Amino acid sequence: MPHGAFRKQIARNYLMKYLTELLGKSSVSKQKVIFKRNKVSTPIKGANIIAKIGDKSDNKDKYKHIIVVAAHYDTGHSSAGVGDNGSGVTVVLELARIFHEIKDSIPDSHELQFVLFDLYTEVSFTLISEMLIHSLLRDVLEANIL
Repeated sequence: MPHGAFRKQIARNYLMKYLTELLGKSSVSKQKVIFKRNKVSTPIKGANIIAKIGDKSDNKDKYKHIIVVAAHYDTGHSSAGVGDNGSGVTVVLELARIFHEIKDSIPDSHELQFVLFDLYTEVSFTLISEMLIHSLLRDVLEANIL
């Protein structure tokens, strides 16, 4: 098992449970992430957590304004996890709670995504962010092609 994998799984389970209890099961998902540095390296596996408010999939307006609030929840060997990005995760969770309370005032054309990234310390925030953007673009393109 990689460094901290057991503890990271505990954190992931807690975050999933918190967001699911807050927003409902259909609003929270895991996005599997697999990263391979080169052709011979062992793949690094992780899971981003994505929670949505204002996801009105049946809405005919295909052009949504998507606002992403994100932080990473993993940590490295020599880092104190809470000091690494515990504050960022706390901000994401608190904003999810606040916006959930006022969700009825969010326009139908807007969707809020609260994303907790994994593999930040192994890869880079730029690459992880690009993966999310590509998945968002794929969803938008598929919705507009259909």
